[in-house]
Amino acid sequence: ATGGDEVTAGTIVTTAEDHTLYAQWKINQYTITFEIGGGSVVEPITQDYGTNVTAPAEPTKTGYTFKGWGQEIPTTMPAENITITAQWTVVEYGITYNLAGGINDGDNPATYTIEDETITLKAATKTGYTFAGWYDAEESGSKVEAIAKGTTGDIDLYAYWAPNTNTVYKVEHYQQNIDGDDYTLKDTDNLTGTTDTTATATAKVYTGFTENIDHESRVASGDIVADGSLVLKLYYDRVIFDVCFNSNGGSPVSDIIGVRYEATIDKPV
Repeated sequence: ATGGDEVTAGTIVTTAEDHTLYAQWKINQYTITFEIGGGSVVEPITQDYGTNVTAPAEPTKTGYTFKGWGQEIPTTMPAENITITAQWTVVEYGITYNLAGGINDGDNPATYTIEDETITLKAATKTGYTFAGWYDAEESGSKVEAIAKGTTGDIDLYAYWAPNTNTVYKVEHYQQNIDGDDYTLKDTDNLTGTTDTTATATAKVYTGFTENIDHESRVASGDIVADGSLVLKLYYDRVIFDVCFNSNGGSPVSDIIGVRYEATIDKPV
């Protein structure tokens, strides 16, 4: 009976009477084990059969989002040991390229995951500049040549540029026409300089001309544009002469006032 003496197998009955024996039971314990696959530890659950099971907190894993368990966690302990496996989804991170006017034409990826192999970053391009590398800050950053396998998190990269020292620009020199108010292009200097620095035109010396520093279209200096489109313009006016005649005792001849250099004059009477 309950609380009675145990009767073990092999016990010899020595009394001449009927006997009633009662089975006694001890509840078994079973274990639920969690296979995490590299995530945070989830302790196994060991409990008596049939008792209520409280599901553990969701595990975490760097570079992954917990997708769920491979099978449903039982609400009560089953009559067996079981292993439940965590399911993961890899996280896709973004890469932002701050180009400062350049072009990311090197086939650099816009996203990556923790599972990707090391990404060697390729150069960008910018007219008038030489690519100096990718950096992790807009100013005074550290150079980043590759994104190593196992890296996580969104990434901001900044292109650094060195201005070219051989960017082309022009200086055009215009001479005043003999007649009228127009000017004609006389010479063009094809020069080079450093991108985004100021270039200043140097005037030429032309016999019979002086530089017109007040001409409305004059462009004596300007920033050297990366695409080589800077054109400086200088204008030169013809020297004005007065023609006087010495009659050497004859009748006077009127002077001709304001004759431009190289102009043809009519012979006086």
